[in-house]
Amino acid sequence: MKPLLFFISSLFVFLELHAQNLLAVEGHIDSWKNKKVFLLKAVSHKAYGNVYEKIDSVHTRTGKFSFKHPVQEINFYALATEDLSNKVQFIWDTTIQIQGKDIHSITLQSSTLSQSWRTFQQTVINPIREKEQEFEISYHKALKEQDSARVKAIAIQKESVQDQITTKEINYLGRNLKNFLSLHYLTYYWQLMGVEGSQRVINNWPEDLKSHSLATQLLKEIKIADTVNTGNKAPVIITRDVDGIPFNSSTLAGKYILIDFWGTWCGPCIALLPELKEAYLKYKDKNVEFISIAYEKKEDVKNIKPLIRGRYNITWTQLYQEKGNSHQDSIIKKYMIESFPTVVLISPEGKIVSKASSKEGLAKAKQILDSVLEK
Repeated sequence: MKPLLFFISSLFVFLELHAQNLLAVEGHIDSWKNKKVFLLKAVSHKAYGNVYEKIDSVHTRTGKFSFKHPVQEINFYALATEDLSNKVQFIWDTTIQIQGKDIHSITLQSSTLSQSWRTFQQTVINPIREKEQEFEISYHKALKEQDSARVKAIAIQKESVQDQITTKEINYLGRNLKNFLSLHYLTYYWQLMGVEGSQRVINNWPEDLKSHSLATQLLKEIKIADTVNTGNKAPVIITRDVDGIPFNSSTLAGKYILIDFWGTWCGPCIALLPELKEAYLKYKDKNVEFISIAYEKKEDVKNIKPLIRGRYNITWTQLYQEKGNSHQDSIIKKYMIESFPTVVLISPEGKIVSKASSKEGLAKAKQILDSVLEK
């Protein structure tokens, strides 16, 4: 009788866990002894990595840990200790088991989907990111030494490495059209792929993926972005420049406006500055206004003026927006800027005539200006 009761009890527990969609994570990492371990959930999927929030924690004396947490849908989760610098990331759709001496030597048992993604990261993406990190260190060293030629050369190398990552991840998206990884990568490549290209991906999704909360948010963003596409009215920009002087883009009505969205932290943005300056000297007396909008951390805003006016002697209007300003009326939000640099060209009638990222954005704007100004 007792074995039967135990079986029935276990069956009810099994059914209850599956009915609740419970995330179960357990394991042991030696280097996590006497540490607080956090269970994290991805709340945003960005090109530079997932953004996580803490949803549970446990203090482990021996390095052993166990979490059980209710979930509603498939998503990225992670484990980390208090500094959150190194994470064990995985996709939830089954029980997760983790073992290892430290975070760099773990074995992880999870679903085929999660294992596929981790293998892709470890064998394809991580080696390229290591090169990117090397260039990043060299770039900041050159920046500190005020070696403009080297800064530009390294920025070009960084952009090439970033392009490799983009190509690899978009190709990987294409090989996973009918599962969660397709949604994951589309959330930060949809602007690059365009509205039509993104819609072709979405058309391949099963219904449960289309109803995912990330998909719902993505579709809203694509709909909003459609209003900030070429041919539509450009959002008015009301703010202050780097000197604190009020600025209102509506005062420039009747002129072409070329807007460069950039950042002092962005290698490709810095590499584009000489070409932007060249374009400014070419068009400044031809009814064309230039505006640069730097997207910066609060503590880095001070770096804008020394770089722009000191090193590059750039004189056109310089605006900025602090990172983390996610209000609906923020400039970055209004223009749906997801990658840097992005160049937007606005017509004298106040309509967007081109919007594209990287060097192609400036090339496209120059091509349009050349064609209309020669008439």
